[in-house]
Amino acid sequence: APDGRVFVAISASHFLDTSGSGKWSYVASHLDGGRDNYGSACMYDNGKVVYTGGGDPPLATGEMIDLNVESPAWTFIAEMPEVRRQQNTTLLPDGRVLVTGGSSSGGFNTEDVPKSAIVWDPDVNEWTTWATEDQYRGYHSEAVLLPDGRVVSLGGDGHPSLQVFSPPYLFNGPRPTITSAPEAVSLGETFLVETTDSASVFVAGGQVNLLRACAVTHTKNMNQRINRLSFREVAGGLEVSVPASRNLCPPGDYMLFLVNSNGVPSVASWIRVTRATPVKLDFESWPPTETWGTTSHDGWTLSVGQVKQNRGGFSPP
Repeated sequence: APDGRVFVAISASHFLDTSGSGKWSYVASHLDGGRDNYGSACMYDNGKVVYTGGGDPPLATGEMIDLNVESPAWTFIAEMPEVRRQQNTTLLPDGRVLVTGGSSSGGFNTEDVPKSAIVWDPDVNEWTTWATEDQYRGYHSEAVLLPDGRVVSLGGDGHPSLQVFSPPYLFNGPRPTITSAPEAVSLGETFLVETTDSASVFVAGGQVNLLRACAVTHTKNMNQRINRLSFREVAGGLEVSVPASRNLCPPGDYMLFLVNSNGVPSVASWIRVTRATPVKLDFESWPPTETWGTTSHDGWTLSVGQVKQNRGGFSPP
């Protein structure tokens, strides 16, 4: 959550404060009970979580909660076009929420017809129905956003196969191109994204977004999140700023997307967000002539000082 606590989004939702010895606190309960019986949830914006479908028999309803307010509460969103359980939820480069696969029947994993891809737009609270997949994707299926803006939908018990879905935004005109972007940036850093398409991004509707690498299992992609970055047009491209808070942008690997005013995303550049800018240290001598700090624990002593390497440099994590 934005304040650093861990949010557990089950039917009786709680915060876990990990400071000290830890502390649980109740937040709010789902409006439709049983949703965590193979519904699908994701954090679709800073501190905002959506939870769709689930239940047995399955539900068409969905709920969202905003953890940024003083007293968070689950509220209904627009209903999905059909009931779903065992579905997967995937964040798209433009911030919309894609739901794929799942069953519309009661029972643990009742295989019925293949399902349409449906997408929720948080800005207008509306669902749109897109193309239908060729196979049923239920229990043990996964869906993962690819760096080129497509989504791979795969697996499910008895379905050792995959399909790749091209969302409609890929057919809406030319894509912006990232010419160059840094491999790593630190929290709070401002950096240059070189592009010849800055004019199509730095207008109404344009976006620069970080999307976390996916990690999916059992209808939940618990690693995915989006950071909508602030940016401005400069000579050679776009000057982009990373959030300073590790709660909003946990260090790790992200896909950096440019989205133009037509909603068309670039192919992503992988970028690693770090806690601080790595420092290059050059050493002239060995043994160390300076010690920066010493700590002891259970008879062991660790001295942090200058360390010479064959190539003459050392970058601490």
